[in-house]
Amino acid sequence: MKGCIVDFACYEGKLVIEVDGATHSTDAEVARDRKREGILKADGYSVLRFTNDEVFHNLDGALETIGLKLLELKPREVEAISSPLVGEG
Repeated sequence: MKGCIVDFACYEGKLVIEVDGATHSTDAEVARDRKREGILKADGYSVLRFTNDEVFHNLDGALETIGLKLLELKPREVEAISSPLVGEG
């Protein structure tokens, strides 16, 4: 992630999550975001982008999307985390 500041990152899963507000709506800002996303992808990261509205009004959906992406990127690790522990409960 050379020189990029991101909202959230999972280094093990090589996943970056960006939450965009109104400041990401002009052509110049969209072009800047695409350039940064290209840098991140060149470093091997996947990027998920959500709007503030999506996070505020559909957090469960955003979390499900993140979980599915992590499952795609690191299936064994995510399955181990989400499996119930023996002896718990």
